[in-house]
Amino acid sequence: MILYLLTSLWLQASLADLAPPDGFVLQAEGAYAQYLLNLKLLPAGSPVHLYDGRLKGNQRAHFRVLDLEIGQKNLVQCADAAILLRARFLYQHTLPVVFHATNGQALEWSRYAQGERLQLRNQKLHWVATSSPNHGPETFWRYMEQVFSYAGSMSLAFDTKPVPQSDIRAGDLIVQPGSPGHVITILAVAENGSGEKQVLLAQSYMPAQQIHILCAQHDQHKAWTKWPASGPIDTPEWSFHAPQILRWTE
Repeated sequence: MILYLLTSLWLQASLADLAPPDGFVLQAEGAYAQYLLNLKLLPAGSPVHLYDGRLKGNQRAHFRVLDLEIGQKNLVQCADAAILLRARFLYQHTLPVVFHATNGQALEWSRYAQGERLQLRNQKLHWVATSSPNHGPETFWRYMEQVFSYAGSMSLAFDTKPVPQSDIRAGDLIVQPGSPGHVITILAVAENGSGEKQVLLAQSYMPAQQIHILCAQHDQHKAWTKWPASGPIDTPEWSFHAPQILRWTE
């Protein structure tokens, strides 16, 4: 039995392999929900590393670690993790990639890919043509580093719309704006015949660290966690007392 359980965990190579609890049916409408289901996972038991290679102090909050690069700078923190997941989807599907800085200025991948770069002068961002056009993944990552530097939980209001807590779907965000604030991505949603929902949640934290699937509240051995249709949302490292639920605009 132990060998069977270990083998089952090892074979859970993507998010889609994390089956919802008995009686719950996965709700995965839309291209973004399908993209999230195909995210690859590091092997079961993998610890969460910080951006500089050190181990995160708290290794009891996560169920699995996503197999995603976060770079070697202290950039992919809370909101940045949500932005990165969305940006990778848009880039891989050759869709327009546009996020906004906290002042509302658009940060367009199309301009960066054509060789323009952001420069901060007199407290304002300016696009300046300094490089040759390049649409490759390394250039895209450098663009994302600039997005991480100028965007955050407050700027998500420019790129999302609020939705009711009772009407969530995969890809939605749980947001506590402000400083300190926090952002968690709803990776997957499952529902039973009574309308009850369970979810898979993912976060990064501070300092920047590998994006990971949170374990269920009060149970480190489970990933799927009950979703409250209203009121506070408790997660292993953050309690959202007055959560905002945001959905990326198309």
